[in-house]
Amino acid sequence: MSTSQLPSQSPDKGSRISNLPNEILDNIIVSIISNVTPVQFEYLVNTANHLTMWDIFGYNASGAERFDPYQLQHQQEWVIVSSVCRRWQYTGRKAFFSLKTFVITTVLLKALVAGRHKLLTSPNLDILVTIRHVVAPMSGRGASDYLVLPRYPHAFSNLQRLDVLTYVGMDDILREYCVPRFWTYPRDKEPYRELMECLAGIGFQVEGLDIGFPRIRKSVEAEHVKRLLVDVLPNLRFVSTQKAKSKAQVTE
Repeated sequence: MSTSQLPSQSPDKGSRISNLPNEILDNIIVSIISNVTPVQFEYLVNTANHLTMWDIFGYNASGAERFDPYQLQHQQEWVIVSSVCRRWQYTGRKAFFSLKTFVITTVLLKALVAGRHKLLTSPNLDILVTIRHVVAPMSGRGASDYLVLPRYPHAFSNLQRLDVLTYVGMDDILREYCVPRFWTYPRDKEPYRELMECLAGIGFQVEGLDIGFPRIRKSVEAEHVKRLLVDVLPNLRFVSTQKAKSKAQVTE
């Protein structure tokens, strides 16, 4: 299986699936796709070219053991939607991207926007706009990752929800983040109220976008808030103020 090309939209002549009504085909594919844990997007892409039905479903003695157990179900579903015929693949891959939640770091986002990701070509990048729910992990590098947040809605035009996770490792995200059930910090309470104001000040268009700040582990909550107050907010305030000054000078 290869991620280098997406199938064309034309149906396969003689295929029984080509005779199915769109609604029935959509219902079949939706029933296959789960959305309980997030997809580690880069891991899926890096392993996609090596996935086979024999490996991923455990028919090969060493097959399934070679893959991340937290990502195995996503990989199995990717194999399923990438099989059968071209119409199935086209519909299945669009559903895969639109129904699942993806972990996309700011580094990966920059590569995707620039079209520089080594394993993704133009057809695949085009279908990424169907992504609706993204988890954006923020690293410990001060406010640098937060300055990239405005790019997410521009990269994914159908984005409906963005969950911002601060100082949480990838392993913690994959083990403890549960898509249907999570507790988020209230956006109208400090320091998140000011964080939202600063993000708006640097050009983050939040209208129509559901933004969450999920809490993964209560044990690190105090350190999490401290870093926001000390490392992130002062830098965002400065950038926001500078942008406001520049805008005012242009309008004078």
